[in-house]
Amino acid sequence: MTEPTMPEKFAHNAELAIRTLRDQCGVTLGYDEKSVVWLDGYIERLRGGIDPEFKDSLVGVFGSYLGECIRRRFGGRWDETDGRWAIRFDEKNAAFPFAKVVKQFEHGPQDSIAAFYRAIPAFFKPS
Repeated sequence: MTEPTMPEKFAHNAELAIRTLRDQCGVTLGYDEKSVVWLDGYIERLRGGIDPEFKDSLVGVFGSYLGECIRRRFGGRWDETDGRWAIRFDEKNAAFPFAKVVKQFEHGPQDSIAAFYRAIPAFFKPS
């Protein structure tokens, strides 16, 4: 049996996020803006009192989910750039979902993943 690729692992983590949040929070998420907005609010509710080790796990799962939302809505592909994973639209344009989730956990609403998601068509010129 072959080892899954990183993009396959990200897709699996995104599905894990959907299942876990459904089971724990009773929310039905898809790969759409409404779901990204919900996750944005959820991160805000968590960010004040979360264990740093648990936060790292959430960044992995939530970053995978955000990346899959971006990829499925705006196109692009998972690509490793300078040791960081991104959704690459072309040679000049990429979105870094894991970094954005970290920033929202650290800085709050001024680094909103929902605002980031909405800005992609204007700033990243997706294919």
